[in-house]
Amino acid sequence: FGFNVGAAAIMPLNEKQSMNISIETLFNQKGAYQKYPFSYDTTSYPYYKINLNYLEVPVMFQYTDKKVMTFEAGFSWGRLVSLKEIEHGSDLNWNRQNWPYARDDWNAIAGLRFRIHNKWHLNIRYAYSITKIRTREFSNQAGSEWTRDQYNNLISLRVYYILNDTYVSPRKKKKD
Repeated sequence: FGFNVGAAAIMPLNEKQSMNISIETLFNQKGAYQKYPFSYDTTSYPYYKINLNYLEVPVMFQYTDKKVMTFEAGFSWGRLVSLKEIEHGSDLNWNRQNWPYARDDWNAIAGLRFRIHNKWHLNIRYAYSITKIRTREFSNQAGSEWTRDQYNNLISLRVYYILNDTYVSPRKKKKD
């Protein structure tokens, strides 16, 4: 779990405001955690933990259906600003000069946004790195060696408040 906070600008592409483009500036935390190893191991816990902190700029194309549900798709660029990695209970103490992780993270994004009340919205979004963030080399006690490319894979649940939302609830229309 991590933070995904920031601000967005949404620009309508048509008069009905059903098609929009948005650009966001976010602080986004990504990571992974595995408390226990796959097989018996006497090293300290956690077995593996990583926290990656990004400044991220998503650009999204959005289609809103009946002013209630919005479908979105787009891309983002993220810049790695800090990280903390723990393996076998020991901090790996990376610094900016020797990070094994790519500084830039490019993602494809898809999501849904639902209106929950007036200007408040609930957003669920899936993002996946389209470029690898690291190539990692592994070995075991039997002498086997292999490499694995690592990618960010993220599901986020967010709450939006849209300042200039012009939504009028159907109940309010009936009263007028």
